[in-house]
Amino acid sequence: MRILVVDDDRDWTTALAEFLELFGFRVVVASDGGEALAALRNGPPPAAIVLDLSMGGMDGVRFRTEQLSDATLAATPTLLCSAALDAEQVARTLHVDEFLSKPVAPMELLRILRRLTDAA
Repeated sequence: MRILVVDDDRDWTTALAEFLELFGFRVVVASDGGEALAALRNGPPPAAIVLDLSMGGMDGVRFRTEQLSDATLAATPTLLCSAALDAEQVARTLHVDEFLSKPVAPMELLRILRRLTDAA
């Protein structure tokens, strides 16, 4: 199953991709929301998206707003992972499927992604 990770922290995305690939996921990484939208529009749809809020370029709020405005992209389950102080409140306003505060527990993230992708 393909997972799109949208985050500009290269160390985090590398570690997350290696971890998820151990459990059979195929991971595609986008360093900001604009790159993620291009990947969504030009590639096969992912089973889920792991999204950060704070990124250079297009941030997570703007990405999620664009995602929700496009009916073909809006249904993709989205997990928001962020260290921002107000991230949980922002997660509610963005209508994401799940929220985890960074640093995340890897097995919790895996559990959530398995649940989201089973529903996809």
